[in-house]
Amino acid sequence: MHPVPVWVDMTVYEAKPDLTVIDLYCSRRLREESELMHPGLPPFHLQVATPPDNLKIEIDGKFDVNWKKKRDDNQKPKGILNRLKQIFN
Repeated sequence: MHPVPVWVDMTVYEAKPDLTVIDLYCSRRLREESELMHPGLPPFHLQVATPPDNLKIEIDGKFDVNWKKKRDDNQKPKGILNRLKQIFN
């Protein structure tokens, strides 16, 4: 058997109709596969990160799950390549 991470958190980073990007944050601690399940502590957690209040825009009680991606895109340097990508996307 191969050792596996103690835990893996999975967060939806970007969702499109034909594609979902999931961010995996893994523990560097490892354990044997036979020790994977502990009572009351699942090793895998799927999370949808909620935006902080200053970025939260709700429509009908729902927020845009792509808020992290949009925030990251807005923080990128505005070089010529990034401008071209925005034009053609």
